[in-house]
Amino acid sequence: MVLGGLSFLASLTSFGFQWAMARLLAPGDYADLFAVLALFAVLSVPSQLLLPIGTRSTSLAVVARGRSAALAILRRALVRAGVVGLVAWIVVAAASGAIEALIGTDNRAAVIWLGCAVAIGFVVPFTKALLTGLRAFLLLGASNLVDGALRAGIGVGLVALGFGVAGGMAASALSGLIGVLIVVLAAPYIARATTETPVGAVPDATGLSAHVRVGLLALSLAILTNVDVLVVRHFFDDAGASLYAASALVGRIVLFASLPAAQVVLPHIIRHVAAGEPLTRTFAVTAAFTVLISGGAALVIVALPELVFQIIFADRYVPVPQLVWGYTLAGSLLALVTMLTYFHIGAGTLRVWVVLVPLSIACAVTLWLHHESLTAVAWTLDAFLGAGALALLGWAVKVLRRERTAAAR
Repeated sequence: MVLGGLSFLASLTSFGFQWAMARLLAPGDYADLFAVLALFAVLSVPSQLLLPIGTRSTSLAVVARGRSAALAILRRALVRAGVVGLVAWIVVAAASGAIEALIGTDNRAAVIWLGCAVAIGFVVPFTKALLTGLRAFLLLGASNLVDGALRAGIGVGLVALGFGVAGGMAASALSGLIGVLIVVLAAPYIARATTETPVGAVPDATGLSAHVRVGLLALSLAILTNVDVLVVRHFFDDAGASLYAASALVGRIVLFASLPAAQVVLPHIIRHVAAGEPLTRTFAVTAAFTVLISGGAALVIVALPELVFQIIFADRYVPVPQLVWGYTLAGSLLALVTMLTYFHIGAGTLRVWVVLVPLSIACAVTLWLHHESLTAVAWTLDAFLGAGALALLGWAVKVLRRERTAAAR
């Protein structure tokens, strides 16, 4: 509950960053920033893959060998990730012209800061993974809150000083760097303060095959979360892209509000599996939290779209109800798909990649080929997310039934 509260506040600060950018930037600049941030998420896919991989590896190490093993993983990971991140920054800078053409902007500085944020993004997952693996959820929530507050504060300051889209992008890079430094300096004290103890041998699930499958699942989530924004920015004008970005921001409130469920379920399920404990209760509580929080937020947005837009954007954007409803549903389904994916990663049912990977590719191809209107883009995304949620939920029920059958024998 503490993690949920702190993460909710962190989500509010992240939302506050987007809100401030929408208020401070002209519509065309805001559309540019939203597209750059979406591209940031896509270019950060390799680093995003590291979060579930790192969390799983750290959790397994803690369960099998104790807290010192988690610190050893962090030290090795930081060095390797730092080198890879530097190379990624150089590549983005070299390809800055092509990137500008892709997203329809001429803001070279924003693209350079994009590369910096991508580089730092390779390091951030391992600090989050350490806190999650140690189940230091209070500190994880506080870390998320500090990162969100720094991002909003730095972003507002830089944009107010006239740095525009580049300032908004720089905020993501600088806040991530400061957050990493704080966790790295505090890591030894954090480990000593936790009460995690080994519970015995765990299945060997840290090999390359497991890492690849976890990475494919994380890649699929990243595609489903960001591909629609990139398609809209590429094919629609500034007015359409900025309206879609505003609707997406509102709809993602639902996703941000329920993300703590996904953060919590992975280490808990790993520990349950290692200790031979039942999974049903943890799954039921996590699913209920996701549905209640995302459902409550969605109902408010769907019932009062004009009020929500007025509070967030003043008179800058007028909501299109069908678009808002479509993206609010997308936010709810993304929350459910994310939670279910992390459940399967924790339970070791990594074969669900055969569902999620083809689904994400099909979604991207369909949106690229068929994007007749903004509303059509949102509802097409909903269709694919709904299919993914049903498939993952059905597979989860199968896992839980198999567990109950084995326990009854």
